[in-house]
Amino acid sequence: KSNGGVVVASDEDAAESQQALARCGLYVELSSAASLSGLLRLTREGRIKSDESVVLIASSNGYKELEFEEAPMLTIDKEADYATG
Repeated sequence: KSNGGVVVASDEDAAESQQALARCGLYVELSSAASLSGLLRLTREGRIKSDESVVLIASSNGYKELEFEEAPMLTIDKEADYATG
């Protein structure tokens, strides 16, 4: 018996978590960001204590949610000296 539970995260909460993770350099899809929303909720409710260890799974990146036209394009300048900046 795990004594586990379920927490529901709204799309809005998941989107906020997605943006927070992106600011930290992790661009994950919405469903992966929902795990952070659940963690924050459980922490606020006191169901997870600050000294407890928690693992969140992010199994996909957020680029698959972008439309092709919105996807950032990488351009390489063949004349640039990237080694020296």
